[in-house]
Amino acid sequence: MAEHPDPADPDTLTQHSVWHQGDFTLISSDNVVFKAPSRILLCVSDVLSDAAETSTGDKCVHFADPDIETSEVIERFLEFACQSDLKPEAKGNLDYCTDIGRFIAFLHKYECPRLLSYLELAVLKLLTRGVITVMDAFAIGSAADAPFLCVSALERGVYELKNDLHPPLVFGKMRPGRLLGSLSDGCPLDPATMSLAAGRITQSQHLWALNRVWSLCHDIPQTDEPQTDDEGYQCRPEATRLLQTIPEAFSLLLGTMVSASRSAGSSSTT
Repeated sequence: MAEHPDPADPDTLTQHSVWHQGDFTLISSDNVVFKAPSRILLCVSDVLSDAAETSTGDKCVHFADPDIETSEVIERFLEFACQSDLKPEAKGNLDYCTDIGRFIAFLHKYECPRLLSYLELAVLKLLTRGVITVMDAFAIGSAADAPFLCVSALERGVYELKNDLHPPLVFGKMRPGRLLGSLSDGCPLDPATMSLAAGRITQSQHLWALNRVWSLCHDIPQTDEPQTDDEGYQCRPEATRLLQTIPEAFSLLLGTMVSASRSAGSSSTT
């Protein structure tokens, strides 16, 4: 990040069509110029606030990172700083997690804790409206370092299963003709349903913990005999119980990992 744009190449700059008024200028790495009121930026980013305070001239920041400081990211940043909301995307959009991952990386780099907390609420809103998948919400929570959002995403997965919002699997029940062992068939809690883009932004410890608790669903006692209900569904009671434990088990396992990490850190300093 440079405080001022390169004066040798002004013809490459393009003014953004919407963000063209304000006393603070942001120039993306692909040379799009954004102007916004400094009062918006200074209250959401500690880094930009410091840059404004140390600037001796016009408030101007020229970004350089070609991955997380593009015009697309800057536009999303400004919109979110004003509205604290995310635009709905088509469910299953393979690029969505990649785009949000870049946005989150920008928020981390420029120290925007308030926007990161607002992001949790915005993602939960999209999740409850069925706009994004459980695994996408889980991955976004991981990228934002927000375990609460990860757990909330898993709880939403349980809700979808209980209320038959995610066919062909009814919570703990298999439609006639399906393999009784195919608990993962259509299950929103299955890590195998996570897209590559979502997997790339998920922290390794979160992905490990999710896979660990998911494996419990396949460790079903032999005594859990299938039963047929009045609607013709075949169910396994123990499988039903285990699916319900996934959010809590993930939370507990993550807490254990954090405690172990802190203990190891304390031991190494003594």
